[in-house]
Amino acid sequence: MRKLLYILFIMLTLSFVMSCGRGVDKRLVLADTLMWTNPDSSLAILEAINRDSLQGEENLAYYALLLTQAQFRCNIPLTSDTLISKAVDYYSDNHNREHYTRSLLYKGGAFEDMNRPVDAMHYYKQAEENADNIDYQNLAQINFRMGMLYYNSYISTGEDISKFKKALSYYRNLSRKENELMCILYIGSKLRVSNDSKTVDFLKKANKLAVELKDTTSIVNTMQNLSRYYLYDSCYFEAHKTAQLCISQYPNHITEDLILDEARACAKLGKTDSASIYISLVKSPIIYDVSHVYRLYTLADIALAKGDNMQYIKNKRIADSICDIVQIKRDSLKLPQAENIFNEQKIQQTNSKKELFKLVISFLVCFIVIAIIVFVWVYYKKNKEWKNLLEEHKNANNELIKKNIEVSNVNAECKTAVYELLQKIDSWVKINQSVPKELFASKFEKSLMLGKKKKEIRIETGDFWLNMQSLADATFGKDLKNLQDKYPKLSKDDLYIIALKYLGFSYITIAVCMGYKDKSYVNKKKDRIPRKLGLDMTFDDFLYTLKNKSDY
Repeated sequence: MRKLLYILFIMLTLSFVMSCGRGVDKRLVLADTLMWTNPDSSLAILEAINRDSLQGEENLAYYALLLTQAQFRCNIPLTSDTLISKAVDYYSDNHNREHYTRSLLYKGGAFEDMNRPVDAMHYYKQAEENADNIDYQNLAQINFRMGMLYYNSYISTGEDISKFKKALSYYRNLSRKENELMCILYIGSKLRVSNDSKTVDFLKKANKLAVELKDTTSIVNTMQNLSRYYLYDSCYFEAHKTAQLCISQYPNHITEDLILDEARACAKLGKTDSASIYISLVKSPIIYDVSHVYRLYTLADIALAKGDNMQYIKNKRIADSICDIVQIKRDSLKLPQAENIFNEQKIQQTNSKKELFKLVISFLVCFIVIAIIVFVWVYYKKNKEWKNLLEEHKNANNELIKKNIEVSNVNAECKTAVYELLQKIDSWVKINQSVPKELFASKFEKSLMLGKKKKEIRIETGDFWLNMQSLADATFGKDLKNLQDKYPKLSKDDLYIIALKYLGFSYITIAVCMGYKDKSYVNKKKDRIPRKLGLDMTFDDFLYTLKNKSDY
């Protein structure tokens, strides 16, 4: 016994060790914990891992997810979605909902880096749909990335602001002020473009948060956006004042956009020399982009301030033409359409599920109604059958009592025993008519606890069958044994059924006397008797033959 227990203990220990060995690689867990606080360290850990050392599909999928996420977090451009697709495929069964959400998110990020914004939007929307309601971290990232897609595409539908605001609420739940600052800054920047009155409030909030975090880059970015907002709002002095303050306080973090704002503000204020000095510090970009357009508009303002109308018209015309080209490019991205298509598909799926649910409910209701109808019909039929059996039993017993059989060969004691038996069976049947299936559960020699009152009725068999045989012989005028001699295939049960039916007992009474659990079994049994004897007649015809023939 001790050896058996020792072997069992070793087997359990080995099983535990093997199950631990199949778990998640600890290096991956460590890299995941550092992903948000120190993505560079997380990337270093992942790059140091030999992929061949990872055991199991789970570790390989986890590695693919974390490596893609770390590269994205470290601003390393993703040039393919092959790696992250492995994680998406593995987690697609949603056995790990958070990992599947992240896999979809960074597959969208891969497409964003590959300059495929429509595909990126598709996976961002899938990630948002799959994310848990309290998964603030992933929901914040998803909405921020969708906001950036709209922001970088210069689409003026307001969707970017909506996405940034959602991300902001999630980041506040996570108490991530750096990310809050980023969202507020982008919201303020986008509101500035539309010259919204709330721009100043958002940018001041961003500036306050940037100062609190000592984020010089964000402070300069905020002040540059404020300066440009004042320019668009024709508050040229405020624009000049804000730009000058930023340039003097943070000379090492000055951006070309801030210099252009100062140059344009000076031109609007008539300080053409200062404007020319500032514009000379900005090199003309080779690619026609937004910065180049803004520089051309600044040159146009300086030319107008100097009274050079020809140069003003030339610069403005070039800037306007580039704007038209950029606008065509913006419209070709069709991000809003891509998101709307996804939303419409989601609505269709939801409606399909609702329709399916309604169909299932309708089916269940119909099934229940049909089941109730069938139950009522069966109950009615069974009840009617039971009533017919009771009526048959009652009529048969009354007929027996009316006959008041008088046979010289049968003594009064035998007849009295039969009548008492009939009365007891009759009372038993009446008491138990509500539970017909349990009516025939016992034989006569057992004590029967019957009825709701638990009244005990004991039927003493004793020489019942001998007396019954004597009564049948007296009625037949022949000995039942002669019948068995003529038909050796008849069993005792067959002889008893023939005798009881010949005497006028009802089938339900015969079932009680024979101890059959199923009242219909008597019908089956009596129909087999002629076939067993090889007779081409019914059981009733067979009884008639017995009654009318002198010879069996």
